[in-house]
Order: sequence, then C-alpha cells, then structure tokens
Amino acid sequence: MQPDATEQVSRRRVQPDATASCLREHRTKRMVATPMSTSIFDDPDARFEVVVNHEEQYSIWPADREPPVGWTKAGKVGTKAECLALITEVWTDMRPLSLRLAHARG
Repeated sequence: MQPDATEQVSRRRVQPDATASCLREHRTKRMVATPMSTSIFDDPDARFEVVVNHEEQYSIWPADREPPVGWTKAGKVGTKAECLALITEVWTDMRPLSLRLAHARG
C-alpha cells in the first residue's frame, strides 16, 4: 500500500539543526568571482557584417559566420560601431516592408 502524501512529506523533512548548520556553512564560505563567458557582440575588436531580412529589417552578425536563415548579407563588414552606424543611416523607417506596402496601398 502506498503512503499518502502527508506521510511522504513528513519522511522528507530535514532536521532543523541540519538546516541551520547548512545555512551557517553557506554564509561563512567566501564567495569567489568567476569570469563570465563573453559574447562576440561585447568584443570591441570583433568584425561584423550588416544583414537584412525580407522585411528590410537590419541587424549585425559575426562576419566569420553565415547569416541565419532568412537573413542575407547587405555588403558592409566592419566593427560593431561601423555596422551600427550604417544601419542607423539606411534604416530610417522601422516598420516592416509589408506594413509600409500596406499603408502605401491605402
């Protein structure tokens, strides 16, 4: 016969002294900072390429990788800042192409 839920919970209870002991041990351990992994997007020396999708939305992508499905190379390779500057210059209407066309049709 299976024990009911109350019996199962009571069997798993940790003794109060053990819990307090674990908390004391945790508080006294010295915290050591470990380096976080870095993203290529945070590297100021990384090379990027401007990419564009079918809706004429722009983004940047690491230059040494193929763009994701649905994105094509727009022809600009440079630093992150250079690529973002070009995007700021050419992507003046943030609306997707389909929405711009729908508004143009009236």
